[in-house]
Amino acid sequence: MKRILILIAVAVMLAGCQHKEHADLIIHNAKIYSVNNNFSVMQSAAICDGRFVAVSSDAIIKARYYSDNVVDMQGKYVFPAFIDSHSRFLDYAFSLADSAQGQLSESQKAELLKKAEKRCFSMGISTVTDFGASYNNVKLIDSLQQKGELMLSVYAVLEPSAENISHYISRMPYHTNKLKVISVGVNLDGGLASQEAVLLSPYTDNTNGRLLASADSLERICSMAYNNGFQMCVGCVGDSAARVALKTFANILPRKNSARWRVENLQMTSKRDLRFISHYNILPMVIPASYANTREKLPSILSKKQIRETFAWKKILGQNQGILCGINAPDEPINPMRTMYSAMRQEKQKLRNKQGQEMTSVQALKAMTIWAAYAQFDEENKGSIEVGKNADFIVTNENLTTMYKPYLPDVKIVSTYLCGQKVYDITQGE
Repeated sequence: MKRILILIAVAVMLAGCQHKEHADLIIHNAKIYSVNNNFSVMQSAAICDGRFVAVSSDAIIKARYYSDNVVDMQGKYVFPAFIDSHSRFLDYAFSLADSAQGQLSESQKAELLKKAEKRCFSMGISTVTDFGASYNNVKLIDSLQQKGELMLSVYAVLEPSAENISHYISRMPYHTNKLKVISVGVNLDGGLASQEAVLLSPYTDNTNGRLLASADSLERICSMAYNNGFQMCVGCVGDSAARVALKTFANILPRKNSARWRVENLQMTSKRDLRFISHYNILPMVIPASYANTREKLPSILSKKQIRETFAWKKILGQNQGILCGINAPDEPINPMRTMYSAMRQEKQKLRNKQGQEMTSVQALKAMTIWAAYAQFDEENKGSIEVGKNADFIVTNENLTTMYKPYLPDVKIVSTYLCGQKVYDITQGE
């Protein structure tokens, strides 16, 4: 009799499964922040072949799907994995080398890239940017990814070198599932704190920075990028450098274009020049950590009027309802939580001329997820937790959208998933 009951139970279970769809992974009992247009919060998700096939309530997912791999999130928070919009990733990886190693061999470079990848996963990062990528570095990344030795996605912003022009920029943009080589990057000036940023009005000591590339050379590079279908990314810290970049873009781009060209590391921008951002669909990128490193020095190097035009993130964001945040490794720690915190923090009591230009927690989160994906022409695959997109997500014990800001930099990632595969778990370390 007992055996008959067991057989009946198995038959019922199999019959139930026939009416359900199979999933490679189901997560449930979670607070899933989708970061979609409605900023929906769900409980459960089903994943198959590396992509989300359903995101809904626990009851609906349970009724529609079954899996041998079901993870109870125990009420934890789930967010899209972070996308870094600006770093020099190869430099960051190579900075992890022992100083005694000297000249790095190709095998040593590969090991350092794998080490850097592990650190990125431990910080919830699924995609990094390599700004100023050389030809050899792009080939190294591509080779490791093709062999399955590097899972991290890389957005390579090419330096306009002769090799890159010959092998990439003069041809069609190149991309794989993990690597995009569709952008060209140029820095027009240096940092604000070091007084190397080029300003419309001089610093308080009557000095000024100098352009690292002339307006004519920038226009030639931009024209070459546009004619070959490449995105242009120009670093312009000072308001004078920003004006050169924005006017150059306006000379080449038609209005309301879909090129998604970017101005990078905006720290000081004239209000009259912000109109170029909306007129030409230009994407602004900021490095929030630069504010933390610069704010103490601003009163001694800039006038009160100039200070009002520094780190004006809310004004910049208002031009096209989107902004990007870069981590800027290796100059800054590779910590998205610190980047978000810096974006949300501006100490007005220290700089009384500031007018509350900090981002909200939701804006800072979008700047490192869905807006960043859009800037990399990848919003159909990543940046939010939605059906059809890559199952790249992080799990935390804290709600990143509501927690007390000063604690944000210390938030730990519990786990990181890439295409539905767990690539980091806090209990196992890096």
